[in-house]
Amino acid sequence: MVIELIEFRLKPDIQEESFAVVVADITTFLRSLYGFRSRRLVKGDGDLWLDYVEWDSMDDALQAVESFRREPCAITFGRCVVPGSTVIRHFNVYHSVS
Repeated sequence: MVIELIEFRLKPDIQEESFAVVVADITTFLRSLYGFRSRRLVKGDGDLWLDYVEWDSMDDALQAVESFRREPCAITFGRCVVPGSTVIRHFNVYHSVS
C-alpha cells in the first residue's frame, strides 16, 4: 500500500463551500482509477490543507498523478490553490495498525 500526501494552501478568496464542489469532483475522478483505496482531506491552521490518499501500489499512485494532470478538475483545483504551494509526496507503508 502507498500513501500519497498532497499539501497545499487555499487562496484566501476561495470559499470553502465552493471548494467542496471541487473536492467532490476530484473524489469522483479518483474513485474511477485503478488502485484507489481511500481519501481524507484535512484542514490545518489558516489556509493549509492536506489531502491523504491511499493506493494499492506506487505505480497506481504515480499513474494517478499523471492522469489527474489531464483532467478538467485539475484545472479547477489549480485555480483554487496558492501557486507554488502544492507539494506531493508518496510513501510505501512500512507498518499499519487498525
